[in-house]
Amino acid sequence: MKKLVSVLLFSMFPMLSMAGDKEAKIRQLMEAQGLISMFENQLEMGRAQSEQAGKQMMDQLLAQMNPSEDFQARFSVAFNNYMNKVNVPWGAEEIVAV
Repeated sequence: MKKLVSVLLFSMFPMLSMAGDKEAKIRQLMEAQGLISMFENQLEMGRAQSEQAGKQMMDQLLAQMNPSEDFQARFSVAFNNYMNKVNVPWGAEEIVAV
């Protein structure tokens, strides 16, 4: 395993030294390791799980309360606004730029 890592690092070293700036080097390394797509997948899974958990809680709450149609509509709008604000506003490309 150590040999594989060292071979990868030594083979990637020339590519890294050719990159002009730090961000380009980081991007190149993360692309080679597949980290950008992994970050993007993890962010999307987190969004989906948060939305699913939120909808389950909202459905359970509304089922126990038995509210009017007007209240359900306002509550749904408020919930959707909350979910839009809670979602992570950045993606994998912004993570590389940091």
